[in-house]
Amino acid sequence: MSAEHGWAANNVANYETVLADGAVVNANEEEENPDLFMALKGGAYSFGAVTKFTVNADDQEGLIWGGRYILEARRIQNSRVAHGCRKLTTEHPDEEAAIIPVPSAEGWVLNVYYRGARPPAGVFERSTELGPKENLPNTWQF
Repeated sequence: MSAEHGWAANNVANYETVLADGAVVNANEEEENPDLFMALKGGAYSFGAVTKFTVNADDQEGLIWGGRYILEARRIQNSRVAHGCRKLTTEHPDEEAAIIPVPSAEGWVLNVYYRGARPPAGVFERSTELGPKENLPNTWQF
């Protein structure tokens, strides 16, 4: 979940795809249909129906810290959320940290993650400064 390994989509190794003519093919970076592989990684689904995919996974051992902050729409401006997320990535370029802001009908959900027992001081400070109505991050054992 952290920037260290990128999004799950960045770690897809193979797509099994049904083409328009009914052929079932594999698409991967090295061996089979590399052009189709790149097109599918770009998010386009017009090239066929993906029926199976293989993702490279990273072992997670030990503790992680994460959860979510829930911000109420009536108490927060969208620009403050954007500024807080940008601040995390520019002032704390720690590959072990990640934040995924998700708008909701009630406001914002900030999904936060740190690969370790606790994030260094200041990494998610802006998230708590925004005054979340719920502050749910915790340390978890994997």
